[in-house]
Amino acid sequence: MKPVTFYCTCASFLQVDESMIGKQVRCGNCNAVVTVPDLSKLDAKDLAAQKPGSHVAILKWLEPSFMKRIGNGVMHLWISLSIILGMGLFGVIMRAIVKQGDTPRPYWVVFLGCAAVGVAFDLARRIYLYVPSVVIISSEGVNRNTFVGMGYDFAFWPWHMMSHAKIEEVVIGFRSARLLTLFSYEGEEELVSLALPRSLMVDQVAKAFAAVGKPLR
Repeated sequence: MKPVTFYCTCASFLQVDESMIGKQVRCGNCNAVVTVPDLSKLDAKDLAAQKPGSHVAILKWLEPSFMKRIGNGVMHLWISLSIILGMGLFGVIMRAIVKQGDTPRPYWVVFLGCAAVGVAFDLARRIYLYVPSVVIISSEGVNRNTFVGMGYDFAFWPWHMMSHAKIEEVVIGFRSARLLTLFSYEGEEELVSLALPRSLMVDQVAKAFAAVGKPLR
């Protein structure tokens, strides 16, 4: 018999014998009971719906940039000092190693010049910390696009990795924030926590997750 391939609501790929059409089977990933569809009787729209998460509306928002700045203020100060002093010492070392001309620059001039470059690097780093990331709930899963230098760093969590998600109000530093936390099937470990802007309604997020059978607690 020919195998029938289809997707569970958790976006897991399932394959059974043709004799199982119309019968119920249990998903080995999320443990849900699903009915094996007869693909030969589905129209183009229903066939497209067999793609995992294809019926999920896209939801997109800018993650509050304070998520990038989480950490002790003293820690960020040490990072800045390390960059500035590190660049200055690097310049001094290179000044001692590289052969100079007839009128070599004094060590203190080299140190200050390279330290100034370190200040510029640190300023760029601090500006980057205020650029918000883009979070997208798409037909395939959830991803966060974070600006890094001249490009973006893409992090992606497909639907089949998630068991459920929850939204909770937390306090980070002196700031109150709403966090959307994704959980995996394995031991219900936290995959990631994403910050929600105040302008985004919880119902909007819940609707997107409910469309693929992912409970939002």
